[in-house]
Amino acid sequence: SLLQSIPFSYHIDNKNLIRFLNKTVKQRGIEILDAEVVNVNLDDKEFVSSLETDNGQKLSFDLYIDCSGFRSKVLGQALKTEFIPFTSTLINNRALTFDTPNNGVIAPYTACSTMNNGWCWTIPMRDENHHGYVHSTLYCDEATALAEVRAKFGPIEKYKMVEFRSGRHKQAWNKNVFAIGNAYAFVEPLESTAIQTAVHSIMTLCKLMPVNHQDATSIAAINQEIAVTWDTFRWFLGIHYKYNKHLDTPYWNACNENTNIGDAQMIVDLFQQRPPLSASN
Repeated sequence: SLLQSIPFSYHIDNKNLIRFLNKTVKQRGIEILDAEVVNVNLDDKEFVSSLETDNGQKLSFDLYIDCSGFRSKVLGQALKTEFIPFTSTLINNRALTFDTPNNGVIAPYTACSTMNNGWCWTIPMRDENHHGYVHSTLYCDEATALAEVRAKFGPIEKYKMVEFRSGRHKQAWNKNVFAIGNAYAFVEPLESTAIQTAVHSIMTLCKLMPVNHQDATSIAAINQEIAVTWDTFRWFLGIHYKYNKHLDTPYWNACNENTNIGDAQMIVDLFQQRPPLSASN
């Protein structure tokens, strides 16, 4: 446990955080170009030669950091980097998000509730609770998800449906592009790993920054370290589904029977054979 050295964590309002980061970046003299990338140009070696924006600018750099989220505008769309799906482990592909009033009572923890076809987060903020019912369209349509949410949390009128896919690209660094966060990979939000994986990717890049684009050894090391980290999260999350016996529904029965936990199987086998493992054992 990290509790002795880090005895707390934060729930951060995303909009306020973005405003704070924008202010900090500008104070440090870093230019922010508010424009949409509409086209990615490649040269004859299929390296990115320039980006074209919706305001008519053409931008050319040595290295491109793709932070375009699920769209993966450069790494995925332009370079067509192979995508490895995690569907044998994580079958959820949609989240129904909504807010409820907290009536001034702010819980000091995030709740993860088992639902008939997935799970629901409850994140307390200052003025309301934020929720998201993460589920699989293989077992649950929108009307079913909404009915289950209303039965548990009350009359929900405003909500948003977010589509996603779990998996990662084969490479985080490809040609002259390095992708961070959802532009490279995504595992569902059950253990809130998004910030951690983004920080890890940045630290890995800083630690192993290639001398140039021909530095194949450094690039391979970057790709391997980041891939292993994401795969570890995949197996870690898979354990939650394979061994959750809380509800007897078709969704959970399928998770119990079919979830692939990969490299985590050795840890489970050790746990079943020996006393619980510790840092010194």
